[in-house]
Amino acid sequence: MKNIYTFCESKTGDPEKPEGEEFIVKRLDPELAAKHEALRKEAERLAENATLPKWLQYVTLGFLLVGMALFLGALEALTDSDVEYEVMVKNGVWWFFGAGAALLAVGGALMVFSVIRRKSVMSDSAYRDFDERNARHMVAARENLLVPAEAFPIDVFCERYTFLFKHRMKMNVCQENYVYRDGTALCLAGAEYVVRIPWEKIERVERVERKIAFVNWNKPEPAKSFVYYKVYKVRENQNGQYYVKPYYRIVIRGGETWELLIPSYDYDKLVPLLGSSGEAYVTVKK
Repeated sequence: MKNIYTFCESKTGDPEKPEGEEFIVKRLDPELAAKHEALRKEAERLAENATLPKWLQYVTLGFLLVGMALFLGALEALTDSDVEYEVMVKNGVWWFFGAGAALLAVGGALMVFSVIRRKSVMSDSAYRDFDERNARHMVAARENLLVPAEAFPIDVFCERYTFLFKHRMKMNVCQENYVYRDGTALCLAGAEYVVRIPWEKIERVERVERKIAFVNWNKPEPAKSFVYYKVYKVRENQNGQYYVKPYYRIVIRGGETWELLIPSYDYDKLVPLLGSSGEAYVTVKK
């Protein structure tokens, strides 16, 4: 089973071309498409400025993991009443304890710096200016894609694959789409194209009782402080990654078996469009 919104440049030749292209029925005009591409690259630059470099993120994670292992191992030895003090000194337990504490302190400081840096960039006037220009572009894009007035936004999980040292890495990205009914089909309008899924191709809906990690929070309310999202166990870590449990999988027949992944906090909005298929979901563990 493959996500309709799977992006993998090595397969499609285009990092913004989904593998479920068979469901795309309309695209942006060339002029608006070029403007969208420019805004996308600007967003990538802003995102890079708001986070630590990749290598430093891995260094931070390494400091925390190694520091925790050293610290807990040394702490266990120090609290063991059967081990004499002279033996611990001879074996360098205190050195392991200190090294672990130092690595944890450095890793923690880097995490705090990352959070401060991200908040600083997001509060900057350049970021606010970009946000306003992007919002105006999205309105123009929906008009160009002929999205009806009754359409409403929901989040959809996309799968993006990148390569690091020749290893393929997967990241779930939350993408906002405007959904509506088009006769005998469910339509999802994104920033560049409209995906149309005929009702007869929807096999079933599954409620997946498993936590999913993702990036890119689209809602105006913060995930941490808004009570509504706590019901759906939405969590955010210090690196800007989010978690939600459960989520929903719409299984679709096509050239192969496809899936559409919806977070639980938006699924209830989609049920009226899905009708009986949306209400009669099957609960699964994976």
